[in-house]
Amino acid sequence: MSRQPAPRGTAIVKGETIDAVYAHTVRWTSVLVLVVSFIGAMVALNGRWPTPIYAVWTLSPIAIVGGLVLQGFCTLAEWANRKRRLDPRYLAPLALDIGTTYIGFAPLFLPTFTTALDTAGMPASAAQIGAHVGIILIAVWFAYYPEVTLIKD
Repeated sequence: MSRQPAPRGTAIVKGETIDAVYAHTVRWTSVLVLVVSFIGAMVALNGRWPTPIYAVWTLSPIAIVGGLVLQGFCTLAEWANRKRRLDPRYLAPLALDIGTTYIGFAPLFLPTFTTALDTAGMPASAAQIGAHVGIILIAVWFAYYPEVTLIKD
């Protein structure tokens, strides 16, 4: 059973165009995820989100510098040790990266996630645990996604 090729002229986009758009999309979303991780570290060191939430310039200068240094170190150490994922030189910075992202974003998303799970019919304690687990999984993804997409071995 062979497929008949599509008649010439029916395609609206070239495969090479899709490949190029996809590569750029992955690259820029990875950079965006990395920036969000840096913001999470800054907020974690600041102790709270600024009011209003978009006023990141109201964060403590120490939290901004500390977040940049901490997240920069974690990212560099993770990327440098990416081929030794069970090595403490990889796992310790990864745990710090995940932890600061979690601490930074949990206050923002925990109420929403908990309410959503509660509305879905979960018992209150299970909804709270599920919300924390969800935020941790997102933090893991935020730590891992840029590493696998921005480094070419």
